[in-house]
Amino acid sequence: MTCLRRLAGARDGAAAVEFALLAPLVTTLLFGVLSVGVQMQNYNAIRNVAGDISRYTVVEYQKSNKISAEQIKDVAMAIAGGAKYNLRRDNLDVLVSEEGTSVANAKKIDISVTYLPPDLLPDGVRQVLSLTHRQSVIVPIEDDT
Repeated sequence: MTCLRRLAGARDGAAAVEFALLAPLVTTLLFGVLSVGVQMQNYNAIRNVAGDISRYTVVEYQKSNKISAEQIKDVAMAIAGGAKYNLRRDNLDVLVSEEGTSVANAKKIDISVTYLPPDLLPDGVRQVLSLTHRQSVIVPIEDDT
């Protein structure tokens, strides 16, 4: 009986037991916060890439340089993979489409940047969230008449 009272009053290993119970939860929360931060940084990067390529496209058309959708895509891939954004090119997809507008002597160029961020979780746990940002610009075209 005295042995049970003495054991019930002992607090020597309480901190270790509490830590063992809470460590998985704290670690999970840490990885969750880190993952959200990386997702936000990657979305901000693809948003800025779309803005940079939109500015590039407008400036080139204002200089009367007729650049193709493929050239716009190549420049976008170079910007995204460069030191400023450092996105993985194999996880990046840029779609450029051109369509007419109701504005005379102008066309609309849609730029869509999609990125699959790298995994932070161990193998076997695959994240399926891809990030996409779309941006449109209206550029002047020369009348051929």
